[in-house]
Amino acid sequence: DAVGDRGTGDIIITDAFDATFPSTVTAENFTQVAGQGTTTFNGTIDLANNFTFTGNNLTINGAANTIDGAFDANLDTAAGVLTFGNAATTTVGGSLTQDIVGGVANTGVVIGANLTTTGNGSVIDFESAVTRTGDANETITLATNGANNSDIILQSTLANTANGENITFNAGALGDVTVTDAVGDL
Repeated sequence: DAVGDRGTGDIIITDAFDATFPSTVTAENFTQVAGQGTTTFNGTIDLANNFTFTGNNLTINGAANTIDGAFDANLDTAAGVLTFGNAATTTVGGSLTQDIVGGVANTGVVIGANLTTTGNGSVIDFESAVTRTGDANETITLATNGANNSDIILQSTLANTANGENITFNAGALGDVTVTDAVGDL
């Protein structure tokens, strides 16, 4: 069942091996302080403020996710993965970032749907290698609102899993796009 409308309430996970949300999650903030397994959202996420995750694996499968504040995923293990499933279109009011905690370099980001930030100066910034997943001839778009410093930054490699997948970067008139490592066979 859905985690009901928490209104001004927060959802806080202090520690868990796995945490699964099979339906819609509506709250002010979501915070996970630690996690050794996988946290999975199969329904829509609707937050009035921030999404903050620290742990192993984070999988978002729900469609039409809206986070009015910032989204920050901190992967803290050698094999941690942040996954946006094929239907997981996500709009974030602040910055959408993924960081590596503890200098572990084998983490990754898997993107199967469009990701958008809407706030002035809000960025999309992935520290780990990014892999696009989905259907052949699909186009995945990473977009910011185009204001000054509304940049798209991939700090590692960019690859895909299906032939003919396309990626569109739209940082607008004042935002920059930076891919600092190899771009794989697209």
